[in-house]
Amino acid sequence: MDDQSMPNLEKMDEQQARQFLTELYPVLSTEKEYELRHEDYVMEMPQSGERIRGRENMRGFQEALARNLPNPPSIRIDRVRVRDGLWVKEGVNDYGDGVVFNSVVIYELKDGKYGGTPATTPNRSRRRSGGRSGSSGWNPNAHQAARWRYEDREGWMTRYAWVLEVRPGYEEEYVRRHQEIWPEMVESLRSAGISNYSIFRHGLTLFGYFETDDLEKTKEHLANDETNRCWSEWMDQIMKVDIDPSTQFPYLLPLQWHMD
Repeated sequence: MDDQSMPNLEKMDEQQARQFLTELYPVLSTEKEYELRHEDYVMEMPQSGERIRGRENMRGFQEALARNLPNPPSIRIDRVRVRDGLWVKEGVNDYGDGVVFNSVVIYELKDGKYGGTPATTPNRSRRRSGGRSGSSGWNPNAHQAARWRYEDREGWMTRYAWVLEVRPGYEEEYVRRHQEIWPEMVESLRSAGISNYSIFRHGLTLFGYFETDDLEKTKEHLANDETNRCWSEWMDQIMKVDIDPSTQFPYLLPLQWHMD
């Protein structure tokens, strides 16, 4: 779809905006919605602090979500208000099995498209008899699988964590090696896109936390990095490392909850 065939959302009145969204939501086309978004698009979930910046990131998130949510929700639009460059949509999202959410989506329009500045979706859940409750307007399990992206001061980062073990009797040696970590290893991690990396220990259990804006590129870089290979072989003497055979990377933990 090219720009000439795109509707100018800023020229629509309330009736036209409601009709437009009524036709758009049942399809939930990733590509069509991509064309409707401004390049500066930002989506925020104020309840959780989750944020997606840029229509490229939003498209990637939608594609990941679709793989983990084969049955999209039924979306009912109750009302659309148009005021001063804003669309405010009120409605209900029904995910089936009693999972129903009241939804309010605020779009700020820019250059005839939506999402120029934060589009917020404050949602509250309600339960039908026999159903289960949720905490946001998306299916929480699919939400987790799609790996929300968060914004930090340097840009978009996704947060990851792992759990490994120190071999018994090597606790102090593990600390010593990291206190004297090779400078070239630190540079390899940075070159792989890793930042805000921390490792904690409780007994023999290690908990690692890091951020990267592209996990696949990070994995690829480290897999082909000679310094990382040497460091891993050296640390293998004092660590137990479980590798996910599907990714050839340590198992990563699923996010359960987040608060900024």
